[in-house]
Amino acid sequence: MEVILFISITFRQASVSSPAWTFGRTAMRRWDRLLDSYVEEYRARGVSAQSVAYTETRLNRWGRWLKGRRPRVGIEHIDAEMITRYIANCSSFRAKATVYATLSTMRGFGDYLVRQGLWKINPLRWMRGPKVTPYSRLPKRIDHAHLEAMWREAASRHGDYSSHFSA
Repeated sequence: MEVILFISITFRQASVSSPAWTFGRTAMRRWDRLLDSYVEEYRARGVSAQSVAYTETRLNRWGRWLKGRRPRVGIEHIDAEMITRYIANCSSFRAKATVYATLSTMRGFGDYLVRQGLWKINPLRWMRGPKVTPYSRLPKRIDHAHLEAMWREAASRHGDYSSHFSA
């Protein structure tokens, strides 16, 4: 445990002091501090360790997405439109329960930001989960149009594997 803690502290110090991370470093440290304090508060409620880890992972993913926006957006200036874009971005080919769990986690963190005085209101309060009709389930046989739409969406997603392709 001590070795892992030492390595994570050393890595944070090294990554913060490196010149490659100087742009927007203050906002990133601020997000990370808020996230750490929220996770500690969440853990103090007596929630299981797996739930705490999953919540922290979801919020870290949201933070990485926010940090990747150009120009950078301050925490105070995160609005409903930006949240909707993030939800749309991360919910492609996800189950309804997964999307709603992400939204619920973000809603809890939004309430925390309101309590901290960073947000006046929580825009996630009025957002509802995805509407999925029972008719939108995948049939046993997929027709050509749906298959093409799935392939187009899959091709638009870029990950580590697609970065190795040369044009």
